[in-house]
Amino acid sequence: SAGVSSGGGNESTPPPKDTPPPPPPGPINLSVDFGGNFESGKYDLDTNYQKNINDKVTEIVNFIKGKKLKNFKLVITPGESRVPNQAPFKEPGSLAAKRGEILKGYLTIALKNALSIDPQIEVSQPIIGKTEWDPKLGKDNDVYKKDQFVRVSVVITA
Repeated sequence: SAGVSSGGGNESTPPPKDTPPPPPPGPINLSVDFGGNFESGKYDLDTNYQKNINDKVTEIVNFIKGKKLKNFKLVITPGESRVPNQAPFKEPGSLAAKRGEILKGYLTIALKNALSIDPQIEVSQPIIGKTEWDPKLGKDNDVYKKDQFVRVSVVITA
């Protein structure tokens, strides 16, 4: 029977539904979240978390040194939940953006000191969480906490 396929045909299996989204462009080798280092509604890095912040900076520095990276940039991706913020951050995303800028300034100095370079750092558009605000849940609910991040990724540029 010449026309019957023996299984080696072109039946393509669809990918499973829960495939993770594709990674951002450029190979990322390290991603560190500084989100837990900000008090709720605040944009300054909280000095109570100084050790944690230093540890995360050290992690980034060690990664760059360990890989002997020359051509790389840091991409800061701030995220914000739908918990309403106080003025001057009533505009959704504005608090996350401000946190991104603050962290950029901090990392610029920290990496300059640690690596003797002027790091290339960009802050991407804030990502607003999908979970609608529900006062019954309260601002400290985990559904909102997971949307509150300030992720720093090391991206190879060459």
